[in-house]
Amino acid sequence: MLTVTSVATGTADITIDYRIDNPRASDLYVFAVLFHTARNGTQSDDPALAYVGKTSAGQIVIGKFLVTVPEGHKAAVAESPYLVTLAPGQSVAGQVVVPVPLTLRHPYLQSPADAPVAESVEHLTLRVGFLDAAMFPPNAAVVSPAKGRGGLFKCDYGFGSELQAFFDAPVDLAPPGVPSRL
Repeated sequence: MLTVTSVATGTADITIDYRIDNPRASDLYVFAVLFHTARNGTQSDDPALAYVGKTSAGQIVIGKFLVTVPEGHKAAVAESPYLVTLAPGQSVAGQVVVPVPLTLRHPYLQSPADAPVAESVEHLTLRVGFLDAAMFPPNAAVVSPAKGRGGLFKCDYGFGSELQAFFDAPVDLAPPGVPSRL
């Protein structure tokens, strides 16, 4: 279960604090840490980084999850955020910080730098992806420890894409909301 614990809206960014509780009888692997990738390929972890996008229904989604490579696109290596494990009954706190105006942040698509600012947004959805260990096929290497990232895990992209589920929580921003380029 995903609960938004606080929302702070500033002129430069939105900060959303949240908590995830594991009500299930099995371990959950929760997407928790995204990373910036430099032009030379080096990565720097950023636990507050989040994807930002808009669903086909027009819903703005901010979150941490495994994004599938869009049809017609090719990726040399699919981006897979790091996961933390959450035992039954445990909770974990997290945070996302998103720049304002809201702009597409996607591992495979880019927003035009000169996209116009649309109307203000007062409602969005916080989404966090997870993998339920009870759904893992027998003897499958669905997750493995991330090298040099103590306590974090990586998931196999194929299994992750197939098995990922989501926790969603509504986020209401105080009027007048925040500007968006989505």
